[in-house]
Amino acid sequence: MGLKKNLYSIEETERLLSLTANELGLLARDGELKMESMYSAESILEFAKRKKITLAPEAGS
Repeated sequence: MGLKKNLYSIEETERLLSLTANELGLLARDGELKMESMYSAESILEFAKRKKITLAPEAGS
């Protein structure tokens, strides 16, 4: 699930953006994400950049 992968599809990114703060907190056990009710696409992209996670486009797009 989630942060154990190196690549995220567009669908996975959309799923991450819809997670609650508690769910994101469980994914980000290192405590780098602040507890907010929702995260913007920019927040997810910034977190991915810091973690060196590549957000990959869907195959064929």
